[in-house]
Amino acid sequence: MPTWIIRCGWLLVAATLGNQSIAQQTRVEMSLKESVSRGVRFLQSGQQRDGSWLFRGHNVGITALAGLALLEGGLSATDPQLIHAHDYILKDATATDQTYDISVILLFLDRYGSKEDTQLMLKLGERLVAGQLVSGGWTYVCSQSAGSTGTSGQSPAPFTIEADIANNANTQFAVLGLWAARRAGLDVREAMNRVQQRFQATQDRGGRWHYRPGVKLTTDAMTCAGLVSLLMTKTSQSDHERKPLQSDSASEADLRTIPHDEFIDRALRRVARIRMESDSSMHLTWSIGLVGHALRSAQLGSLPWHERGTTILLRRQNRDGGWNHSKPIPPSSRTADTAFAILFLQQSNLTRGVASLQRTPIEYGSE
Repeated sequence: MPTWIIRCGWLLVAATLGNQSIAQQTRVEMSLKESVSRGVRFLQSGQQRDGSWLFRGHNVGITALAGLALLEGGLSATDPQLIHAHDYILKDATATDQTYDISVILLFLDRYGSKEDTQLMLKLGERLVAGQLVSGGWTYVCSQSAGSTGTSGQSPAPFTIEADIANNANTQFAVLGLWAARRAGLDVREAMNRVQQRFQATQDRGGRWHYRPGVKLTTDAMTCAGLVSLLMTKTSQSDHERKPLQSDSASEADLRTIPHDEFIDRALRRVARIRMESDSSMHLTWSIGLVGHALRSAQLGSLPWHERGTTILLRRQNRDGGWNHSKPIPPSSRTADTAFAILFLQQSNLTRGVASLQRTPIEYGSE
C-alpha cells in the first residue's frame, strides 16, 4: 500500500478522534451548565417570604451560603431574590454568634460586592478575631471569652494547644471568613499566626489533621482544611501593611510566592493520595476544590479533581435539581449540599489571593 494512503488514513483517524473528543467535551459542558441551572432553580424555590432560607439555628448562615451559590451560579447582585436575601442578612448579621454563620456572611458580602458593606465586614471580621481561642482555632460559638485571644488593644494570651475545645471544621470556615475580611482591610496577621501555630502543632506524621486535637477522627476534609489554612497564613505573613487586597484581582504572575516548609510538604504528599469516590461527602468534595484553587493546579497528585468531582456530582443530582449526601435528609441540609455542589461545579475560588508556592504543585506527588 502506498505510503501516502497510510498517512492519509492516520490523518483521518486523528481528525475523527479529535472531533469525537471535542463533541464529548461539548456534551459535558452542556450537561454541567444545565446541572448548575437546575441547582440554581432548586435553591431559588426554597427562599422564604422574608428573604431567608431555613436551617434550624443558622437561618442567616444558610441564607448567606445559598446567596453565595446563587451569585456563583450566574445570578446578578441586582436579582430581586438576592437583594431580598442581602436585606435579610444585613438585618440579622450582627445578632449571630455562630462561627459558621459569621464566616459565610463574610464570604457572601465579599462576593456581593457592595462597598456599603465594608464596615459590617470589618465588624464581623473583628468578631471572628475576638472569638479565636488561644489554641488558634474556633468552636461553634464565636464570642469573647476567657479562652479567646482578646480584642485589639489587649495583649493576646500565650499560645497553647492543651485542653483545646476548638475543632478544625469551624476553624476552616473562620479562616475563610478572615480571608474575606482581610480583603475589606482588616489586619488579620496575628490571628493567622495563631492559625499557623495550631496546624503546625497538631499535624500527624502522615501529614493529616484530626477533627480536633486529641480526638482520633482523621478525615481528608480536615487535611484539606489544614493545608489551605497554612497557605493562607504564609501569604498573610508576607503582608507589610493594612490595605484592601488589590493583588487578589491581579494576574497569577504578579502574585508573590511562598516557600515550602515541612508541614506543607507533608500535607501535599497526603493530599496527593486523596481519592474522590461516588459516596464522598459534599464537604470533602468542596474542600478538595479549595485545595485545587489554592495550588492553581488541575491535578492533585494523579487526581484531575474538577473533572472527577463534576462526573460524580452530575450523577448524584436529584430530579428536582438538588443534591444530598445521604437519605433521609432534612430539606435544610439539602440546601447546604446543593450550595456546595454549585460552588464546586462553578469553580468558585474562595482562596483567591493566596500566594503561589515556589515550586510547581506537580512536584508534590512523589514521596
